[in-house]
Amino acid sequence: MKIRIDELEDAFMFASAGSDLDSAVYLERATGEFRYVGEGVDEPDGTAEGLAGSDDYLRVPNKHELDLGEALVLDFVADQLPDALDEVREFFRHRGAYPRFKDLLDARDRLDAWYDYEHRKTLAALRDWAAGEGIELAD
Repeated sequence: MKIRIDELEDAFMFASAGSDLDSAVYLERATGEFRYVGEGVDEPDGTAEGLAGSDDYLRVPNKHELDLGEALVLDFVADQLPDALDEVREFFRHRGAYPRFKDLLDARDRLDAWYDYEHRKTLAALRDWAAGEGIELAD
């Protein structure tokens, strides 16, 4: 099966937007079509359970499953702002860590660098995931 990387990235973003029960995307193995389930998507009741239980569909991972959450932030900070590493670690011991992290980046004029880094790492992780699932990606 061959799918476009931008479509996979869109599906990944949707899957990462909510909890596992709120937002999910399934890729139909035979057609390469994405099926979105969650709030704001018109799907019959039980669709998510049916897709999850089917060998015909593959669930698109979210950012936590690809380890693109706190670990990615800490890698970026260790490389780009090593003097702030302890401060950022402390952010992640409490709720609301990402807004505080982004405020810190904005104050240090590193917000665009973070978005570029996050995007590159996300695409690399999605490419690795797709390769592991036997999915061919097109740009």
